[in-house]
Amino acid sequence: MSKNENKNYDEFIEELEELKTIEDYDKRLEDMEAYVKELKKIKKRKKKMMELEMEKEEILKKINKVEKNKRK
Repeated sequence: MSKNENKNYDEFIEELEELKTIEDYDKRLEDMEAYVKELKKIKKRKKKMMELEMEKEEILKKINKVEKNKRK
């Protein structure tokens, strides 16, 4: 694990040790579910952006190719 992962894991363990009641666990669970949902949205958007970037580059290559052929 990286330093950042270790730090996050240690913080997670400390938070779990602080939980005393079922309500604490429920709140922590809700927060974690919301966080994971947010991360999934970010991942989906990053993937879409990457796909669009690749598509843009392909289009630009085709345009450049056509322009080179016009010059000949």
